[in-house]
Formats: sequence, C-alpha cells, structure tokens
Amino acid sequence: VREESAAESAAAASSAASPPAPPLPLPALLEQMCPSGVLGNLLVLIGNGSAAPTPQGSVVLAEVLHILAVLANHSESFTEDVLKQGICDLLRQMVVSLDLAHAGPQMAQANSNVLRVLALVTSMLPAVQLTETGCDCEPQRAALFKEKPAYLDALADAFAPMLLTIHEASMDPCVQALCVSLLLTFMRASRGNPEIVERSFEPAPLACFLANLLLPGASRSQTLACLVITSELLERHPALYSLLFVRHGVVRAIHQLA
Repeated sequence: VREESAAESAAAASSAASPPAPPLPLPALLEQMCPSGVLGNLLVLIGNGSAAPTPQGSVVLAEVLHILAVLANHSESFTEDVLKQGICDLLRQMVVSLDLAHAGPQMAQANSNVLRVLALVTSMLPAVQLTETGCDCEPQRAALFKEKPAYLDALADAFAPMLLTIHEASMDPCVQALCVSLLLTFMRASRGNPEIVERSFEPAPLACFLANLLLPGASRSQTLACLVITSELLERHPALYSLLFVRHGVVRAIHQLA
C-alpha cells in the first residue's frame, strides 16, 4: 500500500511539474470542431434558403453566413474548402435573387442578407493593411490566392462586377462601405493578374463612381480607399483610365480635396 501511495504521489508530482500542453492555434481548433464535411451541409443550407426563402429560413441563413464568415476569416483551410465546393456561385445567385433594386418593403431584410454575403466574401479575401509604403494584402491569405489564382478568379468573376450596382441600389451605409472596401481589396489582390480588373469593370462607370465618392465631407476611410483605387488604376491601367479620370471629374475631385 505504501509503495502504491508513493508511486501515486510521484506520478502526481511529475504531472504537476510538467508544463501544460500549449493551446491549439485558433484555426486548428476550429478545424477540429468543424470538419470539412460540415461545410458541405452549411452550403446546402445556403442553397435551400436562397431557393425557397421563408421567415424561419432567413434566420437560419443569416446564422449560416455568419458561421462561414468566422471560419473563413480564421482559416485558409476553410476558405479553400468552401471555394472548392462552389460557394461563389451560391452566394452570387443569392445576391441576384435578393434584387436590391426592387426589394420594396423587404429592403431592410435584403440589405441585411447582402451585408452578410459581402462580409463572407471579405472574410475569404486577404485583408488590406496600411503600411508605411501604402496598402498591402495580408501575406498569409494572399499566398493562398497566389498559389491558387483560380480561387481569386472565381471570387472576382462572381462579385467584382456587382459591387457598383449593389452600392447604387442599397441605401445602407454599411453595405456601401463594404462595396468600396471590396473594390479596393480586388484591386490590390489582383496586382499580379491585371486581366481581372479589365474584365470585371467598365472603365467609364468606374470613373464616374470614384468621382462621385471623392467628395468633401466623405468619411476618411472611404476617401482613402478611393484614392488608393484611383492610384492603382493609373499605375496598372493608364491607357484605360488616364483620360477618363479627367473627363469624368476624378482629377477635379482630387484637387478639391487637396
């Protein structure tokens, strides 16, 4: 008995002396909690909620979009999985079916759902960070899209051409701010693939859009984003945008801000 007691005491002392196991990084913890197969079920819920909208289904849909945004924001693995499973087509179809321009009495609900979709798209893309030299994409997420450029193509083809239309149709300032933020993100993330910008945006409407946003009194974040977008377009696509920015008032708007 004494030997067993001594052995137990020694084991307890050894356990107490050994350092605790380090906590798992958040992405690894999320991947343990939500295996890849669960993502497929969540995407099915999005498809069902978009195809046959109901009040109860709208609540479920909003929660599913929020869960996916959290998972994608913290894990490149989750982002890659949902892109492989065709989330871009699902989300694009959802935005089209919401039809902000003709939402009528359902405008508030439509704005809320569009906001959640745009937040999810933002979570999948690399964050744009301010640096001493300008704006750069968060390197770890940017590396995923550099390694798998087809993922960026899929996101850009699905959502970049819609951003100006959504901004115009929605009166929700949060939706409009996300549209401008995503526009900047697509510009920065596609620096190695300028064809994305060329096929996603009509130059004249984009120039008018920027001129209308570069107004005195606009928020600093919106003004900064528009200035960076303008600089990016002049640097990467001067033949398309130099004359248009003069013709449509972008240069004049910038001079008024100075």
